[in-house]
Amino acid sequence: MLAEGFMLTTSIAFGPFKYQERIEFRGIEKNPIYGSAYLGAYLDSTNEKPLIQPGQCRIVVDNLPNDVITSLNGGQRELLSQIIKESIKHYYFYWNVDNRQGIEAFKTRYRDAYNLKFAGMLKALKGEND
Repeated sequence: MLAEGFMLTTSIAFGPFKYQERIEFRGIEKNPIYGSAYLGAYLDSTNEKPLIQPGQCRIVVDNLPNDVITSLNGGQRELLSQIIKESIKHYYFYWNVDNRQGIEAFKTRYRDAYNLKFAGMLKALKGEND
């Protein structure tokens, strides 16, 4: 998605999940999704504070089994080293860095880019040109 210029937000929640495929017609698609995992991820991405930002991937702590929490906290495997518990409610997966050492540099670049967005908006509001 990133290569195509799309920035997604991703919330991951644990729990029962059911996808029910339906008959589709051209231009009409209905895909019912049921379960607490889907609802938990949806509510997290739409209502939870802080709001998830483009490119972020976070894991909701509620309902995670103890063995998963132990694995996430251990970070022994290479992929798990990119997962950090950042709040009581969330782990964040830094999918776009190669290792744990790259996380802080990425967070600084992301925060700087976020702040620059507002600087551009302020210039526009003031009627300033580049």
